[in-house]
Amino acid sequence: MSRETEALRDWWIATEQGLPGPDPGEIEEALRLAHDDELRGRIEECSARLARLDVQRLPAIWRNVHELLECRLVVRRARVEEIARISMRLERLLETLPAGEAPTRARVLHTAGVACIRLDRLQAAEERLTQAAQRIGDAPALAWIAESFAQVLMGQGAWEEVRLILSRVLELKRRAGDSLGVAISTGSLARLHAVLREDAQALEVLGGLWRDESLEPITRLRLATLALEAQTRCGTALDEIVATARHVQHLSSLAPGHPLAGYADLALAQALHQRGEPFVAALGLSGGPRDASAQRLAAAGARLNAPDQRAWLAYHEVLLLTAEVPGDAWLAGMRELFDRSPRTTESEVRTHLLIAERAHTAGMRTRAREHLEVAETRATASNNPHWVALVEDLGRRIDPEGHAERVAHRLSGRSLGEMTRTERREATIIFSDLVDFTPRSHQLHAEEVMSTVRSVFQLTSQSMGTHRIRPLSYLGDGLLAIAEGAEHAQRGVRFALEIVARAGRVTRVHRALGIPWGLELRAGVASGPVVVGAIGTQFKQEFAAIGLTTNLAARLQGQAMPGQVMIAE
Repeated sequence: MSRETEALRDWWIATEQGLPGPDPGEIEEALRLAHDDELRGRIEECSARLARLDVQRLPAIWRNVHELLECRLVVRRARVEEIARISMRLERLLETLPAGEAPTRARVLHTAGVACIRLDRLQAAEERLTQAAQRIGDAPALAWIAESFAQVLMGQGAWEEVRLILSRVLELKRRAGDSLGVAISTGSLARLHAVLREDAQALEVLGGLWRDESLEPITRLRLATLALEAQTRCGTALDEIVATARHVQHLSSLAPGHPLAGYADLALAQALHQRGEPFVAALGLSGGPRDASAQRLAAAGARLNAPDQRAWLAYHEVLLLTAEVPGDAWLAGMRELFDRSPRTTESEVRTHLLIAERAHTAGMRTRAREHLEVAETRATASNNPHWVALVEDLGRRIDPEGHAERVAHRLSGRSLGEMTRTERREATIIFSDLVDFTPRSHQLHAEEVMSTVRSVFQLTSQSMGTHRIRPLSYLGDGLLAIAEGAEHAQRGVRFALEIVARAGRVTRVHRALGIPWGLELRAGVASGPVVVGAIGTQFKQEFAAIGLTTNLAARLQGQAMPGQVMIAE
């Protein structure tokens, strides 16, 4: 490592620890303070510091740091149209960075990965973040990179892996004495529990951290809002939820224009709606629960301005303030907001589910099915496992027969009747398993063994939706799956390549974090005739694909090297 590279590395590490570097010059100190402002969400202060520096007079090594910090500010604002432009700027920066600026390159890769997350380009995000984790060494930024990687996996439904990585990140941040980082990661872990509706665990993780006055108010507001949402759902005692609500109100007043204050207003509106008169009275508010909720929603309206934020607000207004089926005019307004977002949002999926559920209750069965199908189309296209689960839950309740048919067609392209028919078909069989799982299972605790198996299958579930792959059997650490219908061979191969590559990226992040076991897969793929049908008894039934093609896929998997897909000729 050259002396210049070593000095740059030491500056980055000191800066990320909130310390001045050795013998800091005027430029180094100005950039360090700008970095600290950006990290703590002080956007305007950071922007002003960067603007005061004459970029053209900066030495090249610091000009690149300056450019990275400018890009981080744009990504933090999360305006999609700006992020698309900044993503290209980051890629150009990666192309031009000299080899001697490797410490800056690792951090550019991290920011590029976060930009890809904002643009919903999750595979590209995985690749960039994996590269960043491998290059960063043991710098404090490793924990931040790993947390961003966990955010990608969160969007893919890999809950066990998110839990493992965030727990390790919290351990690293506590060891480094990074109190702000601990608070941010605690919020991320609590959010995972909230998504899984594990509200008691979310509150246990939060542990009242939002009351820590040494933390930034905006960080405390995020934690308090998560706590209020969990307490609202799990029946917390009135005095506790009132205390949390008062924290939320106070912290919101310290950040009046911040979107997080708007989301805090939505959490308060939900709590007022669900907890009713005693909660309203305890907070000293006038009017009934509906009036109090309407006031908080109006306050949120002044703070949430982006199209997806406006749609989320409008959804809550209907959810909390009326029991009617929304009309066509309202839905047309919502569609305008949805169309302004480059990707499907949770508000869009939940809006169609809300209409479907209320239409079903009102006896409007045709309209209910129409909106359920739209919600399913949007959730499936986004391939977000959490949204797909929401759709499936409502589908089972209001249209069980139609739901079963739609799931069958989504995974196989065939009707449920065709799937259960015993016949010989041309198909592609995929067999994959986890490398070195047997020795691992003897060394880990029972829960760790099952957590590892769940991690592997959760990592593959999103790819099944993308490539229309139907799982046939989960065999310990192995997966037997089938691709049928048009282009089954191409889809089967793409699926195998994708899941093996994803498991490899997760393994590399594990190694960077010092987690001893990876998740490397190997797979075999073969196409040809198979006999398909349902087998079993009343105690257990499953679909099966029997024949030489299945046997060949299993043998090819056995011959593949770790991280390799072996494909029949």
